[in-house]
Amino acid sequence: MIAVDGSGSMSAHKTRQAILAINSCLGRAGVKFDIVEWAEIELGRTRKDTARENVGMIYHKTASESWRKIDTEFDFEPVGGSTPTYSAILSTSRIMSEWTEPRRICLLVTDGLPNGWHNGEGDAVGRHVDAMRKGGIEVYGVGIGCDCKTTKRMMTDMFGTHVVHTDFDKLGETMLGGIERLLIAEGHAHAA
Repeated sequence: MIAVDGSGSMSAHKTRQAILAINSCLGRAGVKFDIVEWAEIELGRTRKDTARENVGMIYHKTASESWRKIDTEFDFEPVGGSTPTYSAILSTSRIMSEWTEPRRICLLVTDGLPNGWHNGEGDAVGRHVDAMRKGGIEVYGVGIGCDCKTTKRMMTDMFGTHVVHTDFDKLGETMLGGIERLLIAEGHAHAA
C-alpha cells in the first residue's frame, strides 16, 4: 500500500510524478497494491466514487484494479488541512489486516509532523506501527523535506529505522530505489 499525505503542504505536481513512476514500476512487475490519499477532507471536496468507509481516505487505486487505471493521470489534489498521521495509520492497518498476501508492505509518504505531535501523536503512531510489524505488516516512512531536527526525530519515533528522508525533487527516485531494495533484497517473488 502506498499511503500519500494529502495535506495542503504537499507538492501536487512532484508527488503526482513520483506516484505515477511507482505505479508503473509495481504494475509492470505484477505486484498488487493500493494507492490511497489521507488527510482532513472537507465534505465538499470528497467525491462519492473515491471516499469509502474510511474518513479521510481517498482511494485512487485498489489492489484488484489494474495499474493502468492511473497510468497517465494520478488525480492527486491535496485537499488542505493538517496531517492526521495517527488516523491514517489506523485506517491503513485496518485495511491491510484483511489482506491475505504473504507479504504486506505499507509506504506512508508525508511531509509534515502529525497534528498532535505536541500531545504524543508521534509516540502513538510508533506504537501502532510496532503492532503492525508484529502482525506481519512491514511499515516504512518516507519523510519529504523533513530536514529539521524535530521532524527527523518525529519520523524516527514513528517508524524507527524504517524511514527514509528525501525532498520533493528526489521523491520519485527515492521511492523507486526503496521499492527496488524491498523487492530484490527481501526476495519478493515479483522482483525478477
